[in-house]
Amino acid sequence: MEILINELSIHQQFKSIDDFTLSLLDTIKLYQEIRNKRYTISKKSDFWNYKPTLQCSLNDILKKKGNDHVTKYKSILATIISQEPFWDNDQKHSNSDIYKCEHTSLTSDYAIAESCERNCLVISFLSDKFVHNEITVDKNGQDRYSVQNFSTKEHFLDYFIKVNLDYFIPFCKNRFKDHKVDFVTKNNNYCIQPFLDSINDKEKEDIINDIKNIILNYLDQKKPLPENISKHLTDDVFELRVSSNNKIFRLFYYYSENKTIVFTHGFIKKTMKTPAKEITRAIILKKYYQNNK
Repeated sequence: MEILINELSIHQQFKSIDDFTLSLLDTIKLYQEIRNKRYTISKKSDFWNYKPTLQCSLNDILKKKGNDHVTKYKSILATIISQEPFWDNDQKHSNSDIYKCEHTSLTSDYAIAESCERNCLVISFLSDKFVHNEITVDKNGQDRYSVQNFSTKEHFLDYFIKVNLDYFIPFCKNRFKDHKVDFVTKNNNYCIQPFLDSINDKEKEDIINDIKNIILNYLDQKKPLPENISKHLTDDVFELRVSSNNKIFRLFYYYSENKTIVFTHGFIKKTMKTPAKEITRAIILKKYYQNNK
């Protein structure tokens, strides 16, 4: 997969260098997540010359001293700015064509236009102008493109999991900012993996949506979880209740330290009551996790 950096998302989008550096951490987390997946990140060859503020270019900011954020992230920022490849060394879109986007008066020679011809994603620095996950581009008044755009690691992972549901466990472990998710492992294997292997992609997607729901809409908001979503069983073990494709799933979890939710295992429910052996297994796995952290 190839991803382009949207240079317009940085150009004169910030009131001060401090404003820019405060948003930089989100971009760095996003950049590192993409690099960890070994995707190609391309940028415009003169990216270093774009100005986050009216006065200072990226290159100027790299040379500045006395800003703790710049000093701390100087190495990774330099990589983001200057490391090859550069998409305009092998430009796919023609400057004679007109690519209209509501966020700029330019009609060619910018990353969003190039992404239309490469059929790839773009990432943007977090600013007010490029907050939407889709950017619409009209080419020559005839063709319309919808370009996927990401400004945070979380939004990128939400997109990525939809096209790669085998990424279920890493997604859950990396997606959330406040509460965290972990899974019990034994002999370097996730105890939930046999359950995940037994269900299809649609069912995995529904489970992921329910995990996001309990964390983002309830736990992060300090709201109590309704029993139709989650039920306390025993010994501080809970079951997440999921329905998909006319099947009923149960995922067992408990609350660990530092706002961490630990999933033990899951199963396809075929009886009215949750089998005692599954609850016992969850308790055993919980104790195993606690003793082997």
